[in-house]
Amino acid sequence: MTRESLDMHLRLIDEALHELHNKRALSLEEFLADPTAQAAVAHWIQQIVESSFKMALAIINLRKLKAARTYKGAFRSLYHGGIISENLNDKLEALADFRNLLVHVYWAVDPRQVYGILTSGIGAAEEFVQIAAKMLRGQ
Repeated sequence: MTRESLDMHLRLIDEALHELHNKRALSLEEFLADPTAQAAVAHWIQQIVESSFKMALAIINLRKLKAARTYKGAFRSLYHGGIISENLNDKLEALADFRNLLVHVYWAVDPRQVYGILTSGIGAAEEFVQIAAKMLRGQ
């Protein structure tokens, strides 16, 4: 991953996390009544997972870990390589599952599930981004 690519993914994640933090102020009832907020939050979650996956693949390549073909597989490879904890892996795999639902079975997405991730599932992405940025920047 080039420095420019890393910076772009980090910027995208940072912007999405900022927007998600703003949307956390909505109550469940407000969120359910606002389909635009639902769509935006789902988009930002998807964006975060996809950029995190790109960084995970770069770490796998850098550390010569077991190659991964799936989002969950990439995070699992980082776990088995000692890069992330089992707890973080489990949370990132859950985000990857949700991303797959958003992309492949979008008509079955429950806005309550989106809200649940908004209010309690984003911390894993924030933790991962700190780890990944540090590794990929060589610090």
